[in-house]
Amino acid sequence: MEKLIRCRIAIFIIFYCGASFSQQNDDTSSTIFGNWRYAETNQGHTKPDSTFVIRLHKTTSNRLEGSYCFITQEGIRLDCDPEGQQQNLKGSLSPDGQHVRIDFFSFFGAKNGVADISINDGKLTWKVVKLPKGGFFYGPLNVVLTKDNGNTRSRRVIVERAYLFRDPTGATPPKSYLIEGDKVELVKLSDNLKFWKVKYALTNGQVIERWIDCEAIDSCP
Repeated sequence: MEKLIRCRIAIFIIFYCGASFSQQNDDTSSTIFGNWRYAETNQGHTKPDSTFVIRLHKTTSNRLEGSYCFITQEGIRLDCDPEGQQQNLKGSLSPDGQHVRIDFFSFFGAKNGVADISINDGKLTWKVVKLPKGGFFYGPLNVVLTKDNGNTRSRRVIVERAYLFRDPTGATPPKSYLIEGDKVELVKLSDNLKFWKVKYALTNGQVIERWIDCEAIDSCP
């Protein structure tokens, strides 16, 4: 069960700012709306130790809501909704559209937390002013996030050769491969969290699906 949850969360993190919320991408009345990301990488590591993603959208009038997803210790500790459905952030936007006092709860039962969210120089500051009670809260207390405007389902190969496997075990040596700079679209993560099923367009226009090592596209959870 723990392995399944981690797999779902890894997929959710990758697609968090993508199609699941595409119907909410028309929030243009304030720069505070949209997808925001913070990542922390410890010295000597190449992969982030912690990732904090916030998604904010307008509901009615000056009200907004959204959700966060926090993953730390390289996936050991998680504060996140694996299905990406629960909205755990709610608040009222200031008249200038640059500040929100957020009421929030964690996905580990802690409730009635309060955070200040503000925009400054195109970056978003998340600052917890009242810790949630009654459960566990693993998220950061004070961090600065940058806006994520990219297509999070698209990746490029970062190694000289990225072999394309027919199954997510890597047991059968493949004959086909992609080269550095080739572009793929993520489909789903393998149960062992080591391979991504990707779509790739051939030069003749045909689109194929194969499995690729997550490290070859810098997308390991």
